[in-house]
Amino acid sequence: MMHIAMHVSSSSVARYQAQLSWLSHRDELTKLPNRRFFINRVDELIKNKTQSLGYIMTLDLDYFKRVNDTYGHSVGDKCLVSVAQSIHQSLPNDAVFARLGGEEFSVYLPINKAKDSSSDQAALALASQICRQVSEQYITINETTAIACSLSIGVSKRCQDLSSAMKQSDIALYQAKTQGRNMAVMFSDQESNEQVDIGGGDSNYAPIS
Repeated sequence: MMHIAMHVSSSSVARYQAQLSWLSHRDELTKLPNRRFFINRVDELIKNKTQSLGYIMTLDLDYFKRVNDTYGHSVGDKCLVSVAQSIHQSLPNDAVFARLGGEEFSVYLPINKAKDSSSDQAALALASQICRQVSEQYITINETTAIACSLSIGVSKRCQDLSSAMKQSDIALYQAKTQGRNMAVMFSDQESNEQVDIGGGDSNYAPIS
């Protein structure tokens, strides 16, 4: 009897520890992986010699403070969950997607080992598709009001160093914000970055009837 009790107790502890481990790597609101998991997982993939190179995308909701100030944090949370679901639906199965914190998300997008220019175009096209999909959805506030969201996205160049890739995507994100928002920009050493503007950069969180 004592042996059985100890076995049950050990099993319960193991389940509890597994649950704690899962929760420590998850964002409570969106249930996505969090920053810690993202960095550890992507760093592991990049350092694995059998893993292809990839892109880092940094995604940030436009004017998110405005929606919190206007409609309250509960609506802001609803926007974050809705946008996270929309992004997830656009990503390939091998992508790593996480919420870094606040209104910021990140994606690691693996690519084939062939270093052709079409990979850059495909990564930027996917980022543009995500922008478009998010901007076309509306979050219902009440019976008479709904709001539209938008994202700005910075895309790194292919890089085997995670820290450098995240810095590149942050720079590209800043350029997307300053160039009008609601667009995707790929990091470039040149004066003008590649960008995709899907239009309506200032219309996010616009109430509709």
